[in-house]
Amino acid sequence: MDALRDLLGPAMRRSEPLRRAIRALGEMLRDEADRAAPELPRHGAPVVPAEPLGPAAPEPPSATTEARASPIAGPRIVKPEPAREVPLRLGDTGAVVRVFGRPEEIERAYTSAQQQFEEDGYAPPRPIEPRVIAQRAALKAESCRLFVQRRAAAGDESREPALIAAINRLLDRARELPECFLWVVFPGREQPGDEMLGLIADWYDALSESAALIATLDAEPSRPRAWIEAAMQTFAHASAGLRVALGQTWLTRPDVDQDDAHLWLRWRTKAAEVLVPRYMRLDDPPELASVSELRAAIASLLREAEERSHRAASAERHLKRVRYHAEQIGGGRAIDPGHDWRRIDEALRELALLGVPPSHPRVAAALKGVQESAAPAPPEFAHASAAFAARGQEPARAEPGAGGEPEWSERVLEVRELLRGRAIVVIGGEPRQDAANRLRDAFALDRVEWVPLTEHGSGAPMRAPIMHPDTLLVLVLVKLAGHLHAGEAREYCRQAGKPLVMLQAGYNPEQVAYAVLGQASNQLRPAG
Repeated sequence: MDALRDLLGPAMRRSEPLRRAIRALGEMLRDEADRAAPELPRHGAPVVPAEPLGPAAPEPPSATTEARASPIAGPRIVKPEPAREVPLRLGDTGAVVRVFGRPEEIERAYTSAQQQFEEDGYAPPRPIEPRVIAQRAALKAESCRLFVQRRAAAGDESREPALIAAINRLLDRARELPECFLWVVFPGREQPGDEMLGLIADWYDALSESAALIATLDAEPSRPRAWIEAAMQTFAHASAGLRVALGQTWLTRPDVDQDDAHLWLRWRTKAAEVLVPRYMRLDDPPELASVSELRAAIASLLREAEERSHRAASAERHLKRVRYHAEQIGGGRAIDPGHDWRRIDEALRELALLGVPPSHPRVAAALKGVQESAAPAPPEFAHASAAFAARGQEPARAEPGAGGEPEWSERVLEVRELLRGRAIVVIGGEPRQDAANRLRDAFALDRVEWVPLTEHGSGAPMRAPIMHPDTLLVLVLVKLAGHLHAGEAREYCRQAGKPLVMLQAGYNPEQVAYAVLGQASNQLRPAG
C-alpha cells in the first residue's frame, strides 16, 4: 500500500479523472470483498445478529454438503510465504511492489516485469547502484573470512569473544546499507567448509572490485569503448562466478548483489549497445578457479582508470595555467610578458607529453585571450609558436587516454562522411552546449540544434528545426525525452522524410555513431 501510495499520489494530485477512476476502483473492490463473504455485513451497516448467538445444531451430512465442505477445519491459518520486490510501471512512472507467494510464482512475476522494462528500454524502477554493490560485497567477503576464524576459535576463551565482537561490528555496518544480508553468520544454518568459504570470499571481493570499476563509467562516460566493454565483461564474470560459488551454500535464492549485478548488466548493455560475449547465460558459467585471474584483470583496468584520471587532471591544471597567463598578456596586465610566455610554453610542453598537442582545440580555447589581442608568440617559445600557427587548421585529436578527447573510431569517421556539413536536431533533456559542440566537431556538422522542451509541454518547438532543409538527422534521447515528445518527433520526421535515431544510452559521439549506423545508415547513404 505504501508503494501504491507513493506511485499514485503525485499523479492523483494532478489529475481529477484519475482520482475519480481510483475512487470507483476502490468502491468496486469493496463490493467484491463484501460479495466474497456474504455472511459479513455490507460496508457501513450495523452488526445485528438475526437470532441469539449460540451453538448451532449440526447439519446432517449429505453428498452436496460433503462436496462443498472445506478441507480445512476451523479458521484458515495463512502462513507467511516468501516475498520479493517486483517492479511495477504505470505509464512513465515506476515503483516497486512487494509480492508474496511460492518461490516459482514470485520468480515468474519478477522475470515478466523485468523483461517488460528491458523491452521498453527503461531502467529498473529500483535504482541499482554499482557503488552500493561494491560496499555490500566487500562486507560479505569480510564476513566469510571472519566466520572461518570464529569457527576455528570456538570454545577458545582467549580468541572467541574478540571475533564475536568483530562480527557484531560487521553486522552494525551491514545495517547501514540497504538489503545487506550477511547470510554466513545467520544462526541455525550449516555453512560450507573453510576452503569453500574462502573461495566465496574471493568471489565477493571480485564482485566488489568490478562494481567499483563499473561505478567510474558514469563519472567519466568518455572512456574508450574497448575499456568500457572490458569493464562490463569483468562485472559479468564476477557476477556469474559468485552465482556458481553460492550454489554450494544453503541459500535458495540469488544473492541480492549477484542478482543486481546481472540485472544492471542486462539493462545497461542493451541501452549502451555493448556486447558482453561471456557469462551472461546460465549455460555459460566460469570456472571457480578463475577468480585470481579475474581479480588481476580488474586491478589492471583500475590502474588504467586511475592513470587516465591522473592524466586528465594534470592536463586540466596545465590548461588553466595557459589560460591564466594568456589572459595576463591579452589583457595588458603582464608585468613581464616574457615570463608569461615562458610559463605558457612550459605548460604546452607538458600537455604535449600528455598527448594534447599544440593544435588541440582545448589549447586554442585556453589561448583565446592572447589570440584575440593578435600578439604573436616569441619564436624562442617553440610550443607556443606551434599553437599560434595551428589557428584555423583542422583540430587535432589526442591519443586515447591522453587527457584530451579520445581518438575517434572508424564508426565515427564513417558517420562523419554521411553527415559532414549538414545539421542535426537533438530532442530530450536540457540543451548542453558542450555536448552539442562535441557532436558538431566529431561529425563535422554545420550545426547542432538541441530543442529545449518542458516535461509536459507541447512538442511544437521541434517541428520547424526538423522540417528545416539543412536538417539531415534527428536524435531522440529516449531516457530524457518521454513518450509524448518521442512520438511527436517520430511523426514530424515521417512528414519531413528525415531519419530518426533513438539513443537508448548517452550521447557520446561513439554511442551516437553506433546507433546511427544501426538505425539510419540505409536512409543516409542515398541522401548523401
